[in-house]
Amino acid sequence: MSNLLNQDDKLESIAALQEFCFACKNNHGAITVNIDILFRKGRKLAFTCSAPIVIGSNSAIYIMWEEAGYTQEQFREIDLYGVYYSEYVKMKYLKTKKILEINSSDSNKIIRIYAKDTNN
Repeated sequence: MSNLLNQDDKLESIAALQEFCFACKNNHGAITVNIDILFRKGRKLAFTCSAPIVIGSNSAIYIMWEEAGYTQEQFREIDLYGVYYSEYVKMKYLKTKKILEINSSDSNKIIRIYAKDTNN
């Protein structure tokens, strides 16, 4: 697991996750969203998928890669994890595009999760 973020980065990540949650208008439970996985170097698209996510009350986001057809071994081999804690992983919310960007120092990938309004 990554090291604990400094206070500013931690607060920015928590705020990003909160804004993303509000953009999804999801009160509770899993929602299926579109996800792009980018290579950190060059920010080129590695692959795209659809998977359920849950935003926990512990300021974490849980991604069910298994529901997208990947085994735990497969997503770990490509440096992806099932849970990202905003206290340890840099997160940024791109408001105009409604995208949560997860940039873990433990991975060579950047995860972009697209908000889905569950009220529509």
